[in-house]
Amino acid sequence: MLLGLGLHTLMDGVALAASVTAESHHNPWLGLAGLGTFLAVVLHKPLDAFAITSVMKKGGWTPTQQSLVNLTFSLACPLGAIAFYIGANQLSTDGTLLGWGLAISAGFFICISLSDLLPEVAFHDHDRFKLTAALLIGVALAVGIESLPGHSHNPAVPPAKAEIPPLIENVQP
Repeated sequence: MLLGLGLHTLMDGVALAASVTAESHHNPWLGLAGLGTFLAVVLHKPLDAFAITSVMKKGGWTPTQQSLVNLTFSLACPLGAIAFYIGANQLSTDGTLLGWGLAISAGFFICISLSDLLPEVAFHDHDRFKLTAALLIGVALAVGIESLPGHSHNPAVPPAKAEIPPLIENVQP
């Protein structure tokens, strides 16, 4: 359980660093990607830590062992974020690594959300319509956010260099 949630949390850190890095390349009014990712990570991490310590407690682990594992788990997200941020800024100047980080993070988030949602849709007839509607609304929201004005994934073309006039003109006496 620690291994699975640890990898998940490491990828949360990658997602956080990737969204903040991507956010820094966009207009300020589109700059909520990092905040949204941060809130998604912060709001569910206590539940993950609770799951780990609950299983450990039921398994007879000592409080010291639980604390050490919980401390190790708490470092996974910051380590993922720092490693990706440094790697994305030092190893890739063209944004390729950033794209990979965003794509992998999105894949993890989709996989996790669908692994929670699809069994609910399959086994609960009374909630099937509401859960399917929530999934479709989420997809529509993602498409809508991607289509916002000013949001472009085309590489910025540098403006043509303006010719700078000489400071002192050739003046003939």
